[in-house]
Amino acid sequence: MLLSASLTMFVYAAPTVSVSGRIRNSFNLEAVPFAVCYIEETEQGVNANERGYYIIPSVVPGDYHLVFHRIGFEILRIAVSLQDSKVINVELQPASVELEGIRVSSSRQRGKVEEFHIPLSEMKINPVHITELPQVAEPDLFRAVQMLPGVTSISDFSSGLYIRGGSPDQNQILLDGIDVYNPSHLMGFFSTFNVDAINTVDLIKGGFDAKYGGRLSSVMNVYNLDGNRNRFDGNVNMSLITSKITLSGPWEKGSWMLSGRRTYLELVDAVMSTDIPDYHFYDGHIKLNYDISPKNYLQYSFFTGRDTFRLQEDPVNIKITWGNITNALRWTHIFSPNFYNDVLIAHSHYGSQFDININEMDLERKNRLYDLTFKTNSSYLPSNEHNIEFGTEIKRYHVVFEASQNEEQVQTEYPEIDHVSLYSALYLMDSWRLNSLLLLKYGLRFEHYQKGNYYRLSPRLSLKYNLSDDLSIYGAWGLYYQYLTLIGDSDNSSFDIWFPLDRSVKPLEADHYIIGGDINWAGVMTLNAEIYYKEMRNLTEFRPEIDYDYDPDKDLAQAFHFGKGYAYGLDLTLNNDWFGLEGFISYSYGRTRRQFAQLNEGLEYHPKFDRRHQITINENYYRQNWVYGLSYTYGSGQPFRKPLGIIEGNSIDGYPVNHVLYGRYDSYRLPSYSRLDVSIRKLFYTKNYLIEPYLQIINILSAKNPNDVFYYRDGDEFKKSTSNNLPLIPSLGVNIKW
Repeated sequence: MLLSASLTMFVYAAPTVSVSGRIRNSFNLEAVPFAVCYIEETEQGVNANERGYYIIPSVVPGDYHLVFHRIGFEILRIAVSLQDSKVINVELQPASVELEGIRVSSSRQRGKVEEFHIPLSEMKINPVHITELPQVAEPDLFRAVQMLPGVTSISDFSSGLYIRGGSPDQNQILLDGIDVYNPSHLMGFFSTFNVDAINTVDLIKGGFDAKYGGRLSSVMNVYNLDGNRNRFDGNVNMSLITSKITLSGPWEKGSWMLSGRRTYLELVDAVMSTDIPDYHFYDGHIKLNYDISPKNYLQYSFFTGRDTFRLQEDPVNIKITWGNITNALRWTHIFSPNFYNDVLIAHSHYGSQFDININEMDLERKNRLYDLTFKTNSSYLPSNEHNIEFGTEIKRYHVVFEASQNEEQVQTEYPEIDHVSLYSALYLMDSWRLNSLLLLKYGLRFEHYQKGNYYRLSPRLSLKYNLSDDLSIYGAWGLYYQYLTLIGDSDNSSFDIWFPLDRSVKPLEADHYIIGGDINWAGVMTLNAEIYYKEMRNLTEFRPEIDYDYDPDKDLAQAFHFGKGYAYGLDLTLNNDWFGLEGFISYSYGRTRRQFAQLNEGLEYHPKFDRRHQITINENYYRQNWVYGLSYTYGSGQPFRKPLGIIEGNSIDGYPVNHVLYGRYDSYRLPSYSRLDVSIRKLFYTKNYLIEPYLQIINILSAKNPNDVFYYRDGDEFKKSTSNNLPLIPSLGVNIKW
């Protein structure tokens, strides 16, 4: 009823016009996403979309002033005469202070503008801010995200994102609109995204609208640079273990961007004769943009990343490879100033292979996931009161899993999967501005998953109320489904295996409930607070026994335990921009519980990624051409299974082993985590170059933060061994830009 009513309740008292266009960075003509545009006299306004496109409809003809602004750019104010509809493209000047406006923003862009946007669990991340953080070897997107409230990591050696009680496979990671299924390097230590190639990052921690589907917990949109449309430019970075380069420039009616990165640990090993295993990774990005006409734009995006690990020490011979390849072609057509459409055709491939030979025992395992996607997204603004979006999504999944071993040594049966399935979805949503204070966003997403013939309807609802220009409150509820599940090692992403659902495994489900608000103080501080509750059903946990009791004549359900769970918590973020000191301080309280009939005696338990309290301080101080950085993280201890004793026995291939008998899943907690990192940078400007050497020290206080505890038998003694997270690590590097 609401959707139909929203399309008919428009009454025009007088002829009106519209103003639309694209907002770009004056330095390189990159799109400026999510910038604010409003008419000063009437306070009518909107946020630009991720491509920098804006439209203000239903404007009474007259003479006005248009105002454009976004964090990190100078405010632009221009006089316009709107006697008829106009297209006005603008360029925003980067802030005069080179490093101004580098922060995480969880609140709406400030200004007297009535937006269609609800800042629900959303955090926009400027990639320049990521480069300022003290980090191991080089800046990393996922490491920066792990510092945000509501996001948990399990160790310093994992870039996995555990968001509000969800596991990494429940996050939808999109690169220019394309799903990336294992976005990690170095066994999960780094993410696959080269920060130098990123334009902006948008993380939605929950309550995401009907445009998104297929995941339970969160959505991360990573948008790469389009390329400099003014001139050729570049960025080179060299650190102790990696080098990377990003180049971009204009071409006829468009732009291009090329970026590459590679490690050289194997060269370090060759020169220094260390015992480092043979390991390297590389990744590359290509982006091409072509403006067919003022109303038609084409964009091609390519990404590839691959890791190779080899260990050869007699009698052990191990080789592990994994990686992603994505291709996408996007066509944007502007039918009219207030109606445009995006069409995306994409292919994403993730593959991993594990080969091991020990004492003539051979084991091989392969996993392949092929995703062929067709998506459309249309946006229609019939008036200042409504923003209607609708679209389709069709995915063809092809998942392959193969495993084999020489049966003379080990008698096991592994599941073999070769599944093709079709996922399709339709969505419709409307942002309805009921008045200057109240905004309602509602929508429906209809999904069908062919394997199992599952039909699901996902309603989404959110509401924002502006108590004043500087204070707002909001809330949301939504129902979400997921049709893929991941089997993996939380400490090593190279072992990740994607499994499709079938008729024996029901889609995973989750309900999101969120209440929050934000307040701005004099433009120098913003406080955001959110309370959330998430209820999850049809969760899966892998049965390790499947290695030796798999029955190929049975359904896929035999490979999993099935259960439920819930998570709730509080996220607080204080952003500051005060006399050269910029950054944020955050606190999170979170609790996650899960329950499976066949695990932990059927009792509820806290999973390994449950971290009750987390405090983060991330500040940069800018003085002239120096940048001083500080990053501190505190986290309460994570759950751990305490052992009860050791049982002597045999392995499945007959060798004697000692089995540690563990208690309940959360019978013990590791000590709390505390780490302080610092950095210092110096900027040297020449006529054509910016040279930026830096020094950073990880864990400057040498805190011994336990990562895991191992128990073993040494003769008649029962001993404990603790592995720690990162020690004190200094590193040097240099960035060169032109």
